[in-house]
Amino acid sequence: MNNFLTDLTLEKKEWFVVVKILSIWNHPPKHPNDHTTMILVDNKGTRIDAVVPPNSYKRDFPRNLKEGEWYFLWEFDVIPPSLCERNSNHPYQLRFNKKTTMAHYKQKYTSEFLQCLAFPRINNPSEEDKQFVVDVVGVVRSVSPIGRLLEGGSDLDSSYVTFKLKDLAGHSINCVAKGSFCQEFVRKYSRRISDVNYHNQPIMVVLRFWRISEFGGKPCLITKGGCPRMFIDENFADINRDCYICFFTAGNKETASSDNDNVSDEEGDSN
Repeated sequence: MNNFLTDLTLEKKEWFVVVKILSIWNHPPKHPNDHTTMILVDNKGTRIDAVVPPNSYKRDFPRNLKEGEWYFLWEFDVIPPSLCERNSNHPYQLRFNKKTTMAHYKQKYTSEFLQCLAFPRINNPSEEDKQFVVDVVGVVRSVSPIGRLLEGGSDLDSSYVTFKLKDLAGHSINCVAKGSFCQEFVRKYSRRISDVNYHNQPIMVVLRFWRISEFGGKPCLITKGGCPRMFIDENFADINRDCYICFFTAGNKETASSDNDNVSDEEGDSN
């Protein structure tokens, strides 16, 4: 019989869980001393961080773990949180060892297990809100030109783009995509607004695993680490995209297009 992530304790040593990989990065590790990190979820929607230390990769450990897929997981260690920056608020963390085994599971749950935080809380966050990554859904209200952080590094590492999202209640938040995430946002957003089927309608954005921070002295969501994900005008099992967009096209015409659809380079700095 499998356990749920809420059942985990430090005392027991043998566990068997069924989990979905929500986010995985540095897999397989690029360097011998690196570790793989994952955000896992069970079918109750409970999230937990998991780390695969470099010496835990046994010969038959799967090297093609994929986000969005379900796995049987057993023979792992339950430990207190050890990551410098935690992603989930679970009181424990999973650490793989040389006996850990993962195997595909044909799970029928289609939920994406979104844990969306209200925009007002992002604009006025508690200290606890800042400790863990969050999800949001909104439509693009404006997009800035690409800026450059004045902190050295390559053009890719120093690039950033800021954009505003608006929710169904009319609240707005600032978002900052940095480095490779900046390039990803610009690529996806530019592709969407240049599509022949795009006619100035609202663009729905789902951000997953972003952190609450400050940029330019204002609260924002920002990309940090390897876990953030972004989805632009994509369908989600948990969200009826057409219904969501209809709300804005019906009564919020000012949101139908962004204030600046032309994304280009611009020098800038940040605080």
